Amino acid sequence: MFRQGDTFWIPSSDSGIEHLHVIISDPEINHESVVVVPLTTSDGWAEETCVLYAGCHPAIVHDTCVDYRRADLVSAIKLDTALTNRQIRKSAPISSEILKDILAGANETRFLPGRCDKVLSAQKLID
Repeated sequence: MFRQGDTFWIPSSDSGIEHLHVIISDPEINHESVVVVPLTTSDGWAEETCVLYAGCHPAIVHDTCVDYRRADLVSAIKLDTALTNRQIRKSAPISSEILKDILAGANETRFLPGRCDKVLSAQKLID
């Protein structure tokens, strides 16, 4: 079972390179619509509303941005199935402080898809 703050790796369908994703909504409140955000390298092109710095998580080894533009909704059952089928693999959860920073960025960014905004607002995680 996945929880808010859990992270997992998804391989890119194009390159096979894995990208770290973070669950920022609470699957226990809404297991049908879990908000997941991918992380991407801070390269000058990425949105920098929320930058995570090397060492804040074992998998973050260089400056990394939360890619709110590619946030998505997925069901908890789909996540569990993908984990069982080895389509994704879990990593260490993020700290509560980092989760707060990511949620603050979700509240600030103008790129968060509306369907994700609605779930986070309903859970009172953002305004």
